[in-house]
Amino acid sequence: GTNIYKIDHAFEAANTVVPPEDLGWVVGDGRWTLKDSGWAVDGPEAFDKIKWFYEIETGEKIDGVLTVDTSAFVDILRLIGPVELKKYGKTIDANNFKEETERQVHETYFTEPGALAENEPKEFLAEMMPIVLDRLLARLSDEKSLVSLLSTFSDAFAQKHLLFYVYNKDIKA
Repeated sequence: GTNIYKIDHAFEAANTVVPPEDLGWVVGDGRWTLKDSGWAVDGPEAFDKIKWFYEIETGEKIDGVLTVDTSAFVDILRLIGPVELKKYGKTIDANNFKEETERQVHETYFTEPGALAENEPKEFLAEMMPIVLDRLLARLSDEKSLVSLLSTFSDAFAQKHLLFYVYNKDIKA
């Protein structure tokens, strides 16, 4: 994949979707795209728009939408421990995730040679995800770890820091 802005720019080059009136002040150029698609306060309505935009902009079909906010991700890092990112010379943990991510995505990335042309500032997060997912999956085989994993996810769902919406009727909740 690539970042959301690249997907949106390619779509905008040939298409215009006018935003709803209440979103017009956010979408200054009058062109609604994936990056602003989850605007609705109603979860299913927001997920439907995210799905629609993703599918129309990428041509790929999806079965569901998963959202993980920063609070949930910090809790996951508390559970799995620090993540070493050798490429960046950093170890990311629950205490520095927000600060380091903001710094990398909004400052550091754009000082690197070729970064503006590449335009992938969130590559930092993409480097973390396989490590995070591997550690989460590893916890499934240990009963004690599984209990803390389920508790963390249950709390995140209850507080709406982690949301999952499935369209495939063959997947049972």
